[in-house]
Amino acid sequence: SKRDKIVLKSGGVFLVLFALVQFICLPAMDRIKVLDSRLAGRRQAVIEMNALEDRYKKVSAASTINQNRLTGRSKNFTLFSFIDRQAQTSGVKKNVVYMKPLTQESSLDGYTLSKVKIKLKGVFLKNLMQFLSGIENSPNRVSVTSLSLSRTGKSERLLEAVIDTQALVPDTAKKTGGKQ
Repeated sequence: SKRDKIVLKSGGVFLVLFALVQFICLPAMDRIKVLDSRLAGRRQAVIEMNALEDRYKKVSAASTINQNRLTGRSKNFTLFSFIDRQAQTSGVKKNVVYMKPLTQESSLDGYTLSKVKIKLKGVFLKNLMQFLSGIENSPNRVSVTSLSLSRTGKSERLLEAVIDTQALVPDTAKKTGGKQ
């Protein structure tokens, strides 16, 4: 009958539409969602890579500056003699109880970590600050790694200080007989 044919045709059209939606449209939309999430992840990765690239450039520039400062030092630079000169300049040389030099292998190829431990006794704060400032502000890239202070003297106006300093020294200085 005509009515049965219409119902069958309608059912067939419905099945074809259902199959199109179920097997083509929905998987395509799911695939688009997956691709969008991957794209967002890749965009985030690109942003992170750009940030890392900027950070690398800054570290590389700082490293180059530090390298130039290290190579710009006097060829016969030694930490021990530098500290000794700073003590003389700042007026704490007479307060030096001891100065102990030490060398240590550095994680950087071609460099040795030179250290000097200094003990000062009966020094005024002004002279100590001048001594420390001379060390830290020198273009020789010397740093104070440890500082221990205690009051001493009758009126406790004087200080006793134990100071650890360090500097990177090219291995060539060691080969040329430089004091470490």
